[in-house]
Amino acid sequence: MSQPQRTQQWAPVISVAVIVLLSACTARQPTVVEELDEFTAASITYSQTPVVMSPDRVFAEPSERPYVDIGAIEVNHNRVRQYYLWLGIWDINDTKGTDKLEEFESIVLIADGQELPLDVHGWTHEVISSSKPVYKKLFAEAVDAYYQVSLEQVRLFAKADRIELRTTGSAPREFVPWYREKEAKSDLAEFLRRILE
Repeated sequence: MSQPQRTQQWAPVISVAVIVLLSACTARQPTVVEELDEFTAASITYSQTPVVMSPDRVFAEPSERPYVDIGAIEVNHNRVRQYYLWLGIWDINDTKGTDKLEEFESIVLIADGQELPLDVHGWTHEVISSSKPVYKKLFAEAVDAYYQVSLEQVRLFAKADRIELRTTGSAPREFVPWYREKEAKSDLAEFLRRILE
């Protein structure tokens, strides 16, 4: 058998082997990431999968609805631990984000019916002693917002069976989990376990 024929014979087997290896690598991805920021010397821990939320409009096209991603973060800077919720805010009707920031200055996170009022701590990753964004945004144009929270509020958020978010202002909006909720909850549970170690 010639060399080209042998190569063609093994091609399907090699393709399957590559797919299996890639799947194995993907399966081993950590659910919680801990990184040392080399510029700020802060140790930053976060869950890999944010909660993707949207208004409860099941019939709207995915591209026509606003989104809010929520992720939990622990920052250990000079042995002082602080906790934050990150929001990635995106609205098809306001891609620059400027008109919608006011309603996110204060929000209410609702964990199993318990209301947690939160005020924005800042709009860039620098406010949490990070030299780069922590979470990847669902949309590049999304606006970042960081809310400082207590460990107890992180615990309530991570353990809640139902999460809701309500904005404030003249026309409050409500958001509920919309995508990858099970995966996000699993990652949050592991995040909570890690920061409580």
